[in-house]
Amino acid sequence: QPAATPYETTEVAEQDETDVLGADPFEADPLEGAWPDERAHGTRVLPWDDEQGWPEAAPEPRTPLLERARRALLLAVLGGAVTAAVVAVPLLAVTSLMLVVWLLRSGSIAAGTVGARRQERGRRWWDGPRLLLGAPWDLVRSIPSTLVLQLWSLGLALAAGLLCYAVALDVPSTLAVTGAVLVGSLWWGPGGSRVRSPVGRVVRPLSATLGVWAVSLALVAVAGAGAAYLALDGVDWTPLEGRPLSGVTVPALQR
Repeated sequence: QPAATPYETTEVAEQDETDVLGADPFEADPLEGAWPDERAHGTRVLPWDDEQGWPEAAPEPRTPLLERARRALLLAVLGGAVTAAVVAVPLLAVTSLMLVVWLLRSGSIAAGTVGARRQERGRRWWDGPRLLLGAPWDLVRSIPSTLVLQLWSLGLALAAGLLCYAVALDVPSTLAVTGAVLVGSLWWGPGGSRVRSPVGRVVRPLSATLGVWAVSLALVAVAGAGAAYLALDGVDWTPLEGRPLSGVTVPALQR
């Protein structure tokens, strides 16, 4: 038997069912129970949506095939007219073409600047006057990139002319090939998008309706035919009196 102790013996009380430690609070899901029970309340928690509830803009309708064909034909006839002008009056035509490319590119840069400002702060009444006042600066800042495009195009045209000279083509045929290469290089060359954009702004509305397109095509075709008719009388090298480098011969290429 155990030895007697001076302390009174106590009975262990029965454990209360509510006095029980639950699961480890550090292991429990902190978000568990934070949201109401969908089944109990009949609601559903939706995910957070950061997007505005504006309807999406409808995509622009695709241009009809016939209208795109009219645009392509008008541009092709325009390129042919410019090529015919290069054959008829090479120096004047090339000089005028370079000036037109410069003006088109500077105007495209100016319009792009105004469009970027309008996207940021909307339209303002001073956009027009500011565009006119900034035109001289746009002409100046477009010179470097325009020179790159022009020199690149002139280089390709010169290479095409040398190939024509190597196969002994006559002068009008050589000028026709050179003019076509020059026009194509200015259109698709580096920075040519600044040329295509303003020209496209004119060609697109002209090609929208059949009647206006037919009149425009006829006018461009008449201009090209007139230049080709002038070329039949011989190449006009104005402002020079004769063909440049006419007295220079390359012995290796003589036949």
